[in-house]
Amino acid sequence: MRLTVDANHEELSRILDELLAVDVDISAREIARRHSVLKNASAFTRHTERAGLIAAAQRRQTDARNVRELPVAKKAATLAEQLAEKSARVEELERQVAGLVASHAACVRAVMQHGGVRALQQFWMEYRGLSDILQELNALPAGAKVIPIGQNLDFEKAKIDI
Repeated sequence: MRLTVDANHEELSRILDELLAVDVDISAREIARRHSVLKNASAFTRHTERAGLIAAAQRRQTDARNVRELPVAKKAATLAEQLAEKSARVEELERQVAGLVASHAACVRAVMQHGGVRALQQFWMEYRGLSDILQELNALPAGAKVIPIGQNLDFEKAKIDI
């Protein structure tokens, strides 16, 4: 039985750490160039333990390079792009809400023109929950007087200008 050179793989581990530190591509040939005794790449590729150590070091090197290749400026640019997308989405939603508020006001005006106060009162009786939702969204037109709608509401007594 032949004795294994560098049985504890101390020199190999030292070479792998050195290659990682200076960021030289880890390969069996590069290790063979630097090893004091083993000068053939096959001495590393055919030995399962050595090949495993080399593969693990190569994965560590790939991970380190991936982290380093995404510099802070690139990360900031990515964040800036995400912020711009979110801002555009917020602007679009605000535009939609403004359109919905205008549409709502137009519906109220149309009901008032075609049926007067009584029609508006009936409209609000059917859609009582809509008023609460509009208040939560701050979707009522500026200067709008919010009044509770009830079955016995008298618009004339309340002196409300709609």
